[in-house]
Amino acid sequence: MFYLSIRQLMSRKRQTILIGLGITLGTVVYITIAGIQLGFREYMVKNLLDNQPHMQIDANERDITLDGVTQSMFKDSEKVIWQIPPSGKREDNFILYPYYWIERLNQDPRVNGVSRQFSVSAIAVRGGIQRTFSLQGVDPEQHVRINTIQNDMVEGDFLALKGGGNRLVAGTQFLERLGAKVGENVMLSIGKGQPVPFKVVGSFDTGNDMDRRRAFSNIQSVQQLNLTPGRIGEIAVGLIDPDNAVEMAAEYSSGAMDEVQSWVDLNQSFLDMFTIQDVIRNFIIGSILVVSGVGIYNILTIMISQKRKEIAILRSVGYNSHEIVELFVIQGLILGVAGSLLGLIIGYGICLYLETIKLNMKGMGTRNAGLLISYDYKIYLQAFSLAFFSALIASYLPARAAGKLTPIDIIRSEES
Repeated sequence: MFYLSIRQLMSRKRQTILIGLGITLGTVVYITIAGIQLGFREYMVKNLLDNQPHMQIDANERDITLDGVTQSMFKDSEKVIWQIPPSGKREDNFILYPYYWIERLNQDPRVNGVSRQFSVSAIAVRGGIQRTFSLQGVDPEQHVRINTIQNDMVEGDFLALKGGGNRLVAGTQFLERLGAKVGENVMLSIGKGQPVPFKVVGSFDTGNDMDRRRAFSNIQSVQQLNLTPGRIGEIAVGLIDPDNAVEMAAEYSSGAMDEVQSWVDLNQSFLDMFTIQDVIRNFIIGSILVVSGVGIYNILTIMISQKRKEIAILRSVGYNSHEIVELFVIQGLILGVAGSLLGLIIGYGICLYLETIKLNMKGMGTRNAGLLISYDYKIYLQAFSLAFFSALIASYLPARAAGKLTPIDIIRSEES
């Protein structure tokens, strides 16, 4: 049956080539689009995991309540009537019991690192130049365990922040904008108290635009600069397996006064963009496969119509209807396998070429010179499966119709 299928396909080479090209095209387009979209996604997710904690504990914003203000300002025996009741949020937002969290997290075997953090908006001054930026106080030894900033250092060592002493590690872009270099001092101010000199002991480049306005220091130095010693704004947590972040955040949130969020929660709006990409990609690929399937159906229908005499001969020599169906389904499977395999090879080659195209993608937070392509084996497996099954379904329908033909029906149709 296989030999007979090959003979029939070779007898109509042009039609066979057209069917194969349709399947190949659908496979190539799927691999190319999926490779680009998933490559971008993989990079962005990796960038998120490398530059932010897998789980973060923040102080819940505390409301200013009527009872709370009354009790703090007046005696219990005094009767207070407010013309305008107090409302809003408290200015100070910090974790009340940080060491409870730190002790609990350090005992969890799923946790790789725990870093206390305290961030403020600051002003850096050097000469006549002023730049506002985000100053993040961290535990240096723990911070390098929860992200890859140590690998992004251009000059100096991030661990030079150990021990305090008003030291600063800043983004290279920030230092360029300020006109400062590693080894020099800059004056930092947060709008209260006198400016304080900080020595730049290192610079980093993550390829992210945030480097223009971000710097790190020891948490104790930032607390002193802010005149709030001992205060902790958030606790950053690095996990051995980032995939556990959502489950662990829900676990730690149970009964907690503070807010516990996973990296997925922190970037939910950004990750929703990937869902939209999936819908668009599936729509495009679905459309291509439908067009390809319709082409296969039409061409096989024409082929079967042209081979009605051969079908009559086969039926007359003993082939039953199931064998006729099998004959044309095998042809569809041959076309599906050959077309999809060729599409896999061409699609892979196109992806290799696209990686060499030079693009200015710095604004997207990447130093990659070319397109970001994913070569995940699942892309190729899905492409092959979709092309194969679309060819199978498209070939079965006309094959089933051919199997119902009898020699008498074919002779009568020919006579008419």
